[in-house]
Amino acid sequence: MFYRALLLFLIATVCSLVPTEANYNVYTAQNGMDCIVCSKGYFWIKDCIKNMTIAICQPCPSGTYNNKSGIPHYCSPCTTECRDSNSYIKESCTTVTDINCECRYGYYKEFKVKGDKETWYCKPHSSCPPGRGVAKNGTPHEDTICKPCSSGTYSNFSSSLDPCTQCSKCNGSIESVIHECSGTSDTVCRINDEGQKDSGSFVVQHILMIVLPVILLLVVVSCVIGCIFYYDYRNDKWCFKKEKDDQVHKDAIVSFVSPASMSPNEAQNQNYINLATENYPESCRYALETDGHDTRFNQEEAAEQPTWDRFFNELCSKIIPDWETIVRDLYGEGGNFKIDEAKANFP
Repeated sequence: MFYRALLLFLIATVCSLVPTEANYNVYTAQNGMDCIVCSKGYFWIKDCIKNMTIAICQPCPSGTYNNKSGIPHYCSPCTTECRDSNSYIKESCTTVTDINCECRYGYYKEFKVKGDKETWYCKPHSSCPPGRGVAKNGTPHEDTICKPCSSGTYSNFSSSLDPCTQCSKCNGSIESVIHECSGTSDTVCRINDEGQKDSGSFVVQHILMIVLPVILLLVVVSCVIGCIFYYDYRNDKWCFKKEKDDQVHKDAIVSFVSPASMSPNEAQNQNYINLATENYPESCRYALETDGHDTRFNQEEAAEQPTWDRFFNELCSKIIPDWETIVRDLYGEGGNFKIDEAKANFP
């Protein structure tokens, strides 16, 4: 009994695997044979010569296709471009499919029937109006799906991409609510008087924290640069000129007080000048002895002398005509004795 049931099961299984007329698209040929139609990508040449065999078919040539099984006598030519300007060729033509066009970003494919044919065109994704946000973004095959903004969210403009936005919250310590958030507008807050003061002092503190270090840095840098220039000027230029001028003055004084280079009359005049200038600074004595003129230097060199030397030279040259007053100021009551002595020795 068991073996009999097993045998029946095997027979049923084998029979189900054997092709029958129901498993194929079959047509009856003029020769009376039942022929199986051509597959996709093929076109019909002639009928089969044996019952329940495939008709004689050939593959579609390049640039043509057949997307249905049957007994077509030719393959359809491939489409060369998409019919809608907002679409592009996603997949090229094969022997079993025509080109596959897809809508560009921001559009989706909308189908419509014209007569007995179905056609399509690319349609822009719909925008969700204020109060509604995007629940699902549009695709090349589906439009945008919108939904009303839930509590605590809002949308105040139309968009095909943006969902509803979370409502803002006022800072309870410094702000108060003027207008509650709704589906189409955000929360409106107002800064309290105390909040304005706190906010203003906060801003000032931050500005000072930023500005003061910058100002201090600029002051320090300016001082350092100024010190460097001053040091270079004093050591490399000013001091060099001063030493040069002092040495020239010393040489000039020596030449004036050297007895060997003077006649008797000149020596007497020189003693008279030395008496009147013996308590003056060296630079001032030089100016008195030369009457404010230096024949060793041209005008250009004299203009380059340091400011204080030029000042003393000019001052001393102005003082020479009134030497008696100077001597009285220097010696006080004994000044007249010195003046009489000088006049007697140097008439």
